[in-house]
Amino acid sequence: VGTLDDKGDLILPAALPPTAEKLDENGLFLLHSSTYMYLFIGAKTNPTLLEDVFGVPHIDTSEQSVNLVGDTDQSGVLRTQIQAVIGYLQLQSPVPSPLEIMSKSDWRSNRFLSALVEDRTRNEVSYVEFLCQVHKKIQYKMM
Repeated sequence: VGTLDDKGDLILPAALPPTAEKLDENGLFLLHSSTYMYLFIGAKTNPTLLEDVFGVPHIDTSEQSVNLVGDTDQSGVLRTQIQAVIGYLQLQSPVPSPLEIMSKSDWRSNRFLSALVEDRTRNEVSYVEFLCQVHKKIQYKMM
């Protein structure tokens, strides 16, 4: 992931459905919507992983600002791979999406969670429910 294959194409991570069911408290999750890119840090992410990516073993994004800009003395291989994936996704978009790095304790995490379109929220139906509603309306108009 984040490296080039034999043809010179970037190897991307496997895509997951945009639902909270797929989130694991032990990992990092990159979500690219059309307007933002979110890097979500699971609450139980391994400190060694955090050190490799961010240069620190513990992160609370509600308390501190975190970024992936530039290389540091602590830059690890995984950080470089994540930067490559983010850079690739930025180039695929007509307008670069700002990257927001956050954890569950961060007040901004609601933005990330609301971008998980397969989940129902208090104010909105899930994407599947939305598609069913559209399908019913189309069927009704065709009668």
